[in-house]
Amino acid sequence: MIERERSHLAAPSIAMVTTWNSRCGIAEYAADLVSGAADNWDIQIYADRRDQLIDPTHEEFVTRTWLSDPRAPISDLLDRLDESPAEIIHVQHNYGFVGLDQLAALIRREVDQRAVVITLHRTEDLDTPTLQVHIGDIATDLALASRVIVHQWEDADRLKSVGVDRVEIVPIGARQFPNIDVETARRRLGIKVPAGTAIIATYGFLLPHKGTLQLIQAIGLMRSRGVSVGLIAVCALHTDPMSAAYERKCRDEIECLGLGDSVRLVTEFLAPEVSHLLLSAADVVALPYQDSAESSSAALRFVLPVGRAVLASEIGIFHDARESLLMVEAPPTPALLAAALTNLIEDPSTRDEYAAKARHLAHQSSIGNSVAEHTRIYREVVAERATFDEDMR
Repeated sequence: MIERERSHLAAPSIAMVTTWNSRCGIAEYAADLVSGAADNWDIQIYADRRDQLIDPTHEEFVTRTWLSDPRAPISDLLDRLDESPAEIIHVQHNYGFVGLDQLAALIRREVDQRAVVITLHRTEDLDTPTLQVHIGDIATDLALASRVIVHQWEDADRLKSVGVDRVEIVPIGARQFPNIDVETARRRLGIKVPAGTAIIATYGFLLPHKGTLQLIQAIGLMRSRGVSVGLIAVCALHTDPMSAAYERKCRDEIECLGLGDSVRLVTEFLAPEVSHLLLSAADVVALPYQDSAESSSAALRFVLPVGRAVLASEIGIFHDARESLLMVEAPPTPALLAAALTNLIEDPSTRDEYAAKARHLAHQSSIGNSVAEHTRIYREVVAERATFDEDMR
């Protein structure tokens, strides 16, 4: 009884297994949660071994103990977790991190000792020449976990279809920033835009499936048709080598189309406040993804608080926000993007309508709400564990 009551009051003690302090969307997601929770959680991070850290001084509660490779063993991670007094093990999982067999082994090893929470950032099966992953293969093990967190209803339905019932849907939280109007942002950045010129922005790691190349080509089409428009692409380079190759392709296209004065491709990994300011200089934000099997978009959650109309492709990663976005058929071609963006910048009332929807969704899905949902889950699983332990005595 005492333990159950304490679980409703004390800060939950969590060992979180996640990427951290690196160029990774899930690392940013985990950092947002931990920062938003502040002293409400007692947390230790068990991160992947990384040579390239964003900030080497931000490692005070981090133990680096596993390789981000689905084929790598996790024996060192398991040994370190054995030394942890945490009440909860929480794994932020994606298919490229640890393999499903390793994840299953971790769950089986830990569930007899404490609560286990798994966040699956992807549930759709993966079948490539180098990696085949089928979430149903570990359904029995996932069903042992105290909770499995996903981001969309489709993920929950997929898990329930294979017998995983203790599933919680928690959308990725949106960071909250002060609102910056277009003119103020442009003035602070020193951007001088001719009267009547619209600026489109895009955001996210520079990877082929994000559609940055097609967006550049769309800007070229629009300008060739007399539309006065520019592009700010806030697209940091990813550690994947294909990102650097894609950057060369994008810059070659900018030069080929003669868009050097109209397109700004920013590939540095910027502080969030700087990225927010750059995006605030735009009239419209576009996320023209060609495809994605991920469960939810951290990039979308970042751009929503900018308070601009958001155009996005009709794919699953955006389904939980589709009522607030101007959706276009996927994969969007340059011609389709050019037409949709031209219509949007020439229709202020529609643009304002979708800007208001973006601000509303940003407020509804704030990082504070996400932290509150996680705190509720943590306290519930600790209480359940305390009840279980009492019953076993």
